[in-house]
Amino acid sequence: MLSSFDKIYAMMTKEERRSLIKYLISDVQLYMPEERKMKARFCKSITYRFPIEKEVLAEFSDSGVHVESVVLLTTGDPVENTAAEVCV
Repeated sequence: MLSSFDKIYAMMTKEERRSLIKYLISDVQLYMPEERKMKARFCKSITYRFPIEKEVLAEFSDSGVHVESVVLLTTGDPVENTAAEVCV
């Protein structure tokens, strides 16, 4: 299943993806605003609901994998140009 996880995940609806992430992660700790600037990161730690080896997490962290947010800024009527979507 893990070898084809990306294919399965791509077929899921947004609601199913959100539910899966909520199921897999038990806790997320964020840095305080002043710490975020020093560390240049928002997330302090993520605790998963399943056992995972520290070597795997270190490799994942060292590989440069990160999450990107893209925002489209437009001018004009704010109601007309507003589109909000929350993805987990």
